[in-house]
Amino acid sequence: MDWLNENDEHSMDILRNAYNRDKSDNFPQTSEHTKFSNSVVDVFTQLNEALKLLKQMDCPNPEVFADMMKRFSKTLNKVLLAYADMVQKDFGKFVSNEKLACILMNNVQQLRVQLEKIYENMGGPNLDPAANTVLTNLQKKLNAVLDKLAAQFADSLIPKIHEHMNTLAAILCRIKGPQLQKSQLAGEVDAVLEPLMELLEDKLQQYASQCEKTVLKYLLKELWKITISSMEKIVVLPPLDNKALLKQLPNAKIGDVTKLMSSHLKDVKSMSSVKEMMTIQKKENIVLDERSFCFKDMARECERSLTPKQCTVLDAALDAIKECFHAGGQGLKKSFFEKSPELQSLKYALSLYTQTTEQLIKTFITSQKQQGVVIFAVLSAFLKCLVSQNAADTNELSKLSPLDYLLNEIKLFQRFWIDAF
Repeated sequence: MDWLNENDEHSMDILRNAYNRDKSDNFPQTSEHTKFSNSVVDVFTQLNEALKLLKQMDCPNPEVFADMMKRFSKTLNKVLLAYADMVQKDFGKFVSNEKLACILMNNVQQLRVQLEKIYENMGGPNLDPAANTVLTNLQKKLNAVLDKLAAQFADSLIPKIHEHMNTLAAILCRIKGPQLQKSQLAGEVDAVLEPLMELLEDKLQQYASQCEKTVLKYLLKELWKITISSMEKIVVLPPLDNKALLKQLPNAKIGDVTKLMSSHLKDVKSMSSVKEMMTIQKKENIVLDERSFCFKDMARECERSLTPKQCTVLDAALDAIKECFHAGGQGLKKSFFEKSPELQSLKYALSLYTQTTEQLIKTFITSQKQQGVVIFAVLSAFLKCLVSQNAADTNELSKLSPLDYLLNEIKLFQRFWIDAF
């Protein structure tokens, strides 16, 4: 056991020296056929030699051998988490260098691959339960690190994706004419997608050549989330002011639309669909608190809303984007897309363009029943407020301010909700 304790420090020294040497050399790949760098090889060379010595002792006592494996599993945990921590601390410095960033992510993936091999060499499923638990949890921690690095790397591409998405939105807005079937809109779809697809295809091909297959899957998932949520925020959700509001709502979803209610509504006209609601002019900004409505200024003027034809073009474009990320079976599975919350949210946002106010109210009441989220009740009351305020009622409610009327409707809705469900 004394040797195992000493091996801890020796392994950590090997790790620090290997990583720092690798870093000073800009993490060169071990060969033209590998996608990770030398430090991972150096670290596991030492760890495998240590395990080899332990097994050569040929300990006759199973309990003593189990204790040795438990102690060695702690060494593995200490060394590999230290390596992962070094990568995480340095990753921000290299994230702008896509080649080096990919190598660092590959290194973490290689830790996972080599850990699995050393686990099998230690006994695999027959390993002592305590040691097994340590190594299983270590694998999960490394998986979480890789997930975090992939998200950080993908986030660095957000400005570029937003730039191309704005171009897509501008091209989409120029599409006019009557509603057509998807099959009749191939030309429009290609034109709308061209700027975005140039970026995606270039990046995805680059990452496919630079990243381990598992790392590529992590990146594809993160880039998919960013692409689809960006399309929702930039193309579908406006009239919200992109510059002012989206900075405050970096994770905005269609659910956030339900929060965009003003305390001083003025001159609200009759509306028959959400498209008309989205064209109402407002002159102030809205700042949202995560847990409560903090209204500061009002929403900016609406600049555009989508026509049915534009919605169809966008829906067809989504099919093409899915095929891009599927990459003929080499990328994300098709089942992933159907379960994607981002895609479901975007499709739901598109569906709102064709719903009447009555349909919207029913939709959100149903959502309230299914999800138990109070915010849906608020939007339902809000829509009811808008419709009722437009009527020339002479009762007491019509004399209330829009805000007081809205609050009254919310209270009534809550009472109804308690009684009904």
